[in-house]
Amino acid sequence: MNEALRKEILPEVVMPKCPELQLLKGQKALVTGANSGIGRAIAIELAKAGADVVINYYSGDEAAEQTVEEILSCGCPNKRAYAHKADVSKEDQVQAMFQRMCKEFGTVDILVNNAGGTAFWMSTSPASFSAPARPSASSSAAA
Repeated sequence: MNEALRKEILPEVVMPKCPELQLLKGQKALVTGANSGIGRAIAIELAKAGADVVINYYSGDEAAEQTVEEILSCGCPNKRAYAHKADVSKEDQVQAMFQRMCKEFGTVDILVNNAGGTAFWMSTSPASFSAPARPSASSSAAA
């Protein structure tokens, strides 16, 4: 039976092409942690939906540039994207990133906070999560 199937000539498979809706045309998006994984996928899909996108990353220059190249080559007219290296745990770097985005794109319409780190979680004991929160002197003074 397998031999009969191999000899059979089947038609070429043709997948339907769905048009990309530009629902976010004119919107400006900043995606943190966008050089890999979920952040990368979100950034690409935002661009396909018409948004201009800033790819924020902390490490992985090449991966960030590849994400920008994929966005710019997706065939969307007037597409703008760039990569911005910044540690989102450092306020001065975040301020600089927002200032550049506002200078280049005019505004920030969409913010996707996707950056994550494991250093805190790896150094935190399970007991810390179940311990009751204790107010600090500064938080009780402000109350």
